[in-house]
Amino acid sequence: MKRRMENWAIAGVLVGAVAAAEGAAININIGYGSSPAYTGTAAAPDSGTTWNQVVLPWWNDTPGTGTVTRTGLLDSTNGLTAVWVTIENGGGYYVPQTERTMSFATNLMSSFAVISDSGKGSGVLVTVGGLSAGQLYALYLYAQNGGYGSAYTVFTNGAIGYEVVNGGDPGGFVRNRNYAVFTAVADSNGTICCPVSARSYTGGAFNGLQLIPCSRLTTTLNVNFGRNGSPGYTGVAMAPDSGTTWNQVVLPDWTATGTVTRMALADSTNGLTAAWVTICNGSGYWWNNPTSFATNLMDSAALISDAGAGSGVSFTIDGLVAGGTYLLYLYAQSAHHGNTDTTFTDGFLSQEAVNGGDPGGFVLGRNYVVLAPVADSKGTISCSVTAKATAGGALNGFQLMPCPRSATTALNVNLGRSASPAFLTYAETAVAPDTGTNWNHVALPDWTGTPGTGTVTRTALVDSTDGPTAAWVTIENGGGYYVPQTERAMSFATNLMSSYVVLSDSGKGSGVSFTIGGLSCVHQYDLYLYAQNGGYGSATATFTIEGAGRTATNPGSCPTGFIENVNYVHFQRLSAGTDGRISGSVSTPAYLGGAFNGFQVVPTGVRRGTVFMMR
Repeated sequence: MKRRMENWAIAGVLVGAVAAAEGAAININIGYGSSPAYTGTAAAPDSGTTWNQVVLPWWNDTPGTGTVTRTGLLDSTNGLTAVWVTIENGGGYYVPQTERTMSFATNLMSSFAVISDSGKGSGVLVTVGGLSAGQLYALYLYAQNGGYGSAYTVFTNGAIGYEVVNGGDPGGFVRNRNYAVFTAVADSNGTICCPVSARSYTGGAFNGLQLIPCSRLTTTLNVNFGRNGSPGYTGVAMAPDSGTTWNQVVLPDWTATGTVTRMALADSTNGLTAAWVTICNGSGYWWNNPTSFATNLMDSAALISDAGAGSGVSFTIDGLVAGGTYLLYLYAQSAHHGNTDTTFTDGFLSQEAVNGGDPGGFVLGRNYVVLAPVADSKGTISCSVTAKATAGGALNGFQLMPCPRSATTALNVNLGRSASPAFLTYAETAVAPDTGTNWNHVALPDWTGTPGTGTVTRTALVDSTDGPTAAWVTIENGGGYYVPQTERAMSFATNLMSSYVVLSDSGKGSGVSFTIGGLSCVHQYDLYLYAQNGGYGSATATFTIEGAGRTATNPGSCPTGFIENVNYVHFQRLSAGTDGRISGSVSTPAYLGGAFNGFQVVPTGVRRGTVFMMR
């Protein structure tokens, strides 16, 4: 209570202070006694050079040396703000010029608070206040004990921690070696707290911080890769967004590989976001013999080592919303050459881009793919990129778009074979209580009498109103079929009920399994599954989800409409798991055959026991 009263007293003293300049950083460096203050830029994307020096008591091998509060901080443009900082348990130190001072940013990186290691003390607590409640900030924290190295510093914000492993003077700012980056939200009192600790007996250093306001990604994030000298791209691509700002990430020239981090990415409208990207094992390439479209995007790339030559490329996108769902468009075109085969993998889903030369435009599965990843607990999405042996591969760039999980409308999917004519994509309502008529047609390999014909994944499904969602579907062991109009096509809902996946009967195969992903883990769903082999009938299908079964008997005398347990079944209030998936199987009795035409999944309410936390 005493601490909170002190904070309110500080805020009262600063009533007349002005807010920080829009987008300007608050810079703080730690010092001792007469150690010189720092002026200049650091790792944060801010051109202001004003820093606020906080002078601590001398570290004399004494844990918990002192608590210091500095009020009335200046922003990086030298403007007075209401922001204040408190350093608790800190002891100051600096490496004299006659010893191992840093080769860069000397007055910042050679002057620091010594962090009590866990054998000697409880570490340092940093609190920044006077901020805008609920505002998102990028928090850059520096940890470098001059040119000595061998200091392991851990920064924690909430439940997330990052360790900076300092191995000596790297000659510049290197993320996770001499600084870390968080995205932090100011609490209801306008404060951000960050404990700083060290590994047992190794010590640690805290040189200072930069705090810069930013925003969550709400529109598309565009990134294109290339080598030094390759032109950056500006324009639209396949993501449904009209913004034209791209962030170019320059990689080492081909024949050399490296890890590159690009901080503070701009969104497609050129607004600063909290996001950043790191690409590992990437080599830049640019072919100045352009494609006929999107030239500066599709002619420059990170080249992917094929399976016979290397382990491929991986990249992470950080600074996102933990648990947030996104659409990820990945581009793979080696200029006009083609002959590349690139596979993108996000955790459990893989998509392949088979590039056969300049197609004259964007073609799904040929020079781009779409995934629907979910950011992990740290707000990170990870993706690996590989190529088939001898084929090589290319990663030109990506677009990342936040995608809310549909919570009000149906998700409709009808199944068929790859050669189904266009009229067999259904476009009407069915049984589910929803007025939208948009369906996603998922084409499977043609049924040829062979069980286990193929596995197909379709990502980035749209809802019944044609709105984008994060949902996806996988059908395993399926072979597509349709009943032509010249035969016994259905007299109603023809394009849905005459187009289907043939179920291997138990005398020939193990049936079909399906997974619907990208759903909300807090909602419950009703699932309508259709089973009608055109106008033929006599195709029993049993659907099983979480151990419960429902059977569509589908008799020989075909109905003239939708009848529950005859040509469709209904599962009520299913809960998607913590991974946002509903999985099931569908089988048929021996020698009777069977059909699976498609499904509708509709949100029906919030799962019991769900607690909503708002900030």
